[in-house]
Amino acid sequence: CYLLSLQLSATKGANVMPRVLSLLDALPGETAARVLGEHADAVPLWQWLPWLPQLLRGLRKGYGAQAQHVLLRLARSYPQPLYYPLRAYSQSHLGTSAVGDASPPALWKPPAQERAEKEAEARADEQRAAA
Repeated sequence: CYLLSLQLSATKGANVMPRVLSLLDALPGETAARVLGEHADAVPLWQWLPWLPQLLRGLRKGYGAQAQHVLLRLARSYPQPLYYPLRAYSQSHLGTSAVGDASPPALWKPPAQERAEKEAEARADEQRAAA
């Protein structure tokens, strides 16, 4: 519901981003991941910029792969605003956790993108088999 308001109204929706992030922290990992995965791509990227530290913190939570997806999109579009929060996050977490915890989450892709890649792969396999 909150993510939908971010999609529809840039001015009023921006006020609900703190609530979205607190709900993501409160929800169980799978639920938060599903919700963020379904709606994150529709939220304008610039609305995530003030909340970069919270997104970076989300990398270690149950919705880490989806947070990583948003952060990668932000890095492509807005590399400069991401630099300082990312540097501060990496310096503060470097060496403070076990090696297993320090690895990034598995790369997540939106379901539509995954389907398109699988279909393209299947077409390529068919073309190779026909040749």
